[in-house]
Amino acid sequence: MSRADIASYLGLTVETVVRSLKRLVSMGLLVAYTPHEFGISDIATIQRRLGASRDRSGSRAYQ
Repeated sequence: MSRADIASYLGLTVETVVRSLKRLVSMGLLVAYTPHEFGISDIATIQRRLGASRDRSGSRAYQ
């Protein structure tokens, strides 16, 4: 998916998607292979962080 496609799908601007991807790379959660290819570098940390963000009903915010 292109950044524009991701932005459209999520209802965000392309700039927001670019900033978010850069932040995830700087946090070490994603790795940028090329300007157009990313991979998940630390799935365990992502799962822990998502598990910690629960809504008030007790279900996971992201699944």
